[in-house]
Amino acid sequence: MRIPPPILQPSRRTFIKRSAYLGVGSTLAVNSSFNVLHAASDKVLAIMPGVFLPKEGRPIVESLSGANVENAPYVSSTDTLAKLMAPGGTKNYDLMISLTQFVKGPALGKNEGDERLHIPENDALTQSGGVLFDDKYKGKIAWRDDAHGMIMAAALHQGHSDPVNMSNGDLKEIKSFLTDRKKNVRTMWSKFGEAVGLMSSGEVWAMYGWIAMRRVLQSQGLNVTNNWPTDGLLIWNQSGFIPKDSPNAAASERVINAMLSTEFGAKLTEVTNYPSTSGKVAELYNEKEKRKLGFDVTDRGVKLYGLHQPANIDQWIEAWNEIKAS
Repeated sequence: MRIPPPILQPSRRTFIKRSAYLGVGSTLAVNSSFNVLHAASDKVLAIMPGVFLPKEGRPIVESLSGANVENAPYVSSTDTLAKLMAPGGTKNYDLMISLTQFVKGPALGKNEGDERLHIPENDALTQSGGVLFDDKYKGKIAWRDDAHGMIMAAALHQGHSDPVNMSNGDLKEIKSFLTDRKKNVRTMWSKFGEAVGLMSSGEVWAMYGWIAMRRVLQSQGLNVTNNWPTDGLLIWNQSGFIPKDSPNAAASERVINAMLSTEFGAKLTEVTNYPSTSGKVAELYNEKEKRKLGFDVTDRGVKLYGLHQPANIDQWIEAWNEIKAS
């Protein structure tokens, strides 16, 4: 996938049609200083997952854009969307980067204008989402405290081909399934460092996690990998969008352009292991490296499913809260 030059306007409808980064949402199984002076108007207040602007990549973005990026606290795609849609939300932040499939519809409106030996590699459970739900590793599993991702992963594992369009009856069944399977869960994580700590300490052996966590754990010398679940691999990308009343729309556009550069894309992939959608970045890696990083995700023969937003997301959140309270 190649990235076209972004065409951005300072409006709520500004959206990158093709996003800069391809993310793979899957299960993780345990087996120099840079200074530049900026005008005050060129400070961009951005909401984005911190992992998407790592310290190694920040100098590249700020140098190319001539803007100083200040990260506001990031919680989740749901929280980001709520901040955008709240009264005054279009002018409180200059830039938002979040889950494309989740935020695109509401943001634009209806119409568009290797594992630890605790879990052997040949364990059949690692070939599906079942490793997160089966009794076999009871007490050694961590879920993410996230209604969207966990309900979708469970639905795929239970055989729902299109979880985002589940009926209320189907959702009720998945809620019952997760409520029952919760007995096997050691804990639920909500922060990046918390999740990494659970794995590195050996407190859990498998969890719903992010590829960037794999990179951190492997850099610590741990034999950790992600799985490729045949019952459904959740995939996603991230898009940058500029709220219509952004005080610094022009600087925000420069930041997005910098993040679309080959230089930054290469650094992001190096530091986080997230594969860029840029063909120029992919060309920097050999076939073995591309396979490890997931550039070949569409060629692996597993079911791919995007983290889209269900129309009844409020009911998903309600169901998740009931699961946690059970």
